[in-house]
Amino acid sequence: MAFNIIGHVPHNAFSEQPEARRAAEIDLPWISECARIHERAGFDSVLIGHDAWRPNAWLLAAHIAAQTERLGVCIAERPGTALPTYVARQAITLERLAGRGRVTLHVVTGGSEKDQRRDGDQIDYARRYDRCAEYLDIVRQTWRAAAPFDYQGDYFQLREAWSPAQPLAHGSIGLSFAGTSEEALDLSARYADLHMLWGEPLAETAQKIATLQQRAAAQGRQLQFSISQRAIVEDSEKLAWEKAEHLYQQALKQLGPKADQPADFKLDMQQSASARQLNELAARRDIYDERLWMKYARVLKVGGSTTALVGTAEQVAEAFLRYRQLGVSAWYLRGWDIAEDARRYGEQLIPLLRARVAAAEEALA
Repeated sequence: MAFNIIGHVPHNAFSEQPEARRAAEIDLPWISECARIHERAGFDSVLIGHDAWRPNAWLLAAHIAAQTERLGVCIAERPGTALPTYVARQAITLERLAGRGRVTLHVVTGGSEKDQRRDGDQIDYARRYDRCAEYLDIVRQTWRAAAPFDYQGDYFQLREAWSPAQPLAHGSIGLSFAGTSEEALDLSARYADLHMLWGEPLAETAQKIATLQQRAAAQGRQLQFSISQRAIVEDSEKLAWEKAEHLYQQALKQLGPKADQPADFKLDMQQSASARQLNELAARRDIYDERLWMKYARVLKVGGSTTALVGTAEQVAEAFLRYRQLGVSAWYLRGWDIAEDARRYGEQLIPLLRARVAAAEEALA
C-alpha cells in the first residue's frame, strides 16, 4: 500500500496561535519558503485550501510548483466557483507545467451556505450533490475524451466540449474528495481516487473506511484514504502533553472561557455532516486511543484538521500505524506554526514514520 504525506501551504503564516502569525495578506516570500520547507522535510504534496475569501488556489499552486522540484499540489475547488470544463483544463495545464503526477484536484462540495453566497452560488444543500455529480462527470470526461463530446444534464449542457491537451498519463491527475453525508459517500465511491477523512478515533475511522470501500466495490472501484490530523511531537511524552495544554489555553484566551462549554458549533459549518460528527466526538472525551487529542477541536467547533496525535516521535508514529492498519495510506499532516512545524516534522517525525511504514510493509511481504 502506498504511503504519502500531505502538508499545507496557505497564502500567509496564519495560525490560530497569535505568536505564529504574520500580517501580510499574500506573503510571497513566506509561501515560497514554506513550500521549500515542506519539500525538504519529506512531504509528498501540499493542500491549498478554498474559501470565498481566500486568494486563488490555482495561482498559488502554480507558484508552489515552480518553487519546488517534486512537491505535488492538491488544489481545493468548489463546484459553482468555475465551470467544470475550465477546471479540468486548469488541472491539465498545471500538470503540463509542473510535471507528471504533481497535480490533484480536491473537490469540496461545500459545508457553508454563507461562504457559497459570497461567491454568488445560491444552490441549496439538496441540489448541491446532484450538481457535483454532473461536475465530476464532466471533469473526468474532459480528462479522457479523445474527441469533442456533448453533455446534457440538469446543471450543465455542453456542445462539442474538448481539451486537445490531455493529462500526461491516464490517471496522472488525482481526484480527492471528502465528507461523510450519504450523498458525499456515494460521490466519493463513484469518482474519487482518495477520500480524505478527518481525525476521528480508530473505531469511527474503521467504520467509515469499510462503508466507503463497500460502496466503491459496488462501482467496481477501490478507494485510498487519508487521515487529517495535526501532530504534537516533543522529546518526552510529558512535554508533548504540556504543549497540547498550552495550545488549548491559548485558544481559550482568544475565544473566551465560554468556548469550551457545550454549544452548537459555528453556524458557518452547520450543514457539514463531518463537522457535526467530529464535534460530537470531541464533546464526549478529551483523548481517544491513548494519543488522539480532541480538546482543541472542542474549542474551535469547526471540524476540519483540529485533532492531533500527541507524544514522542516514536509514539506518534506508532499511533499513525494503527490507522494505516485500517487502510489509511496518506496523512494530511500540519501543525500550528505551519512552516516551522513542517520543518520539525521533517527532522523528528517523517524519517521515523517512513522507516516504520517500510518495516511494517516488509513484515507483511
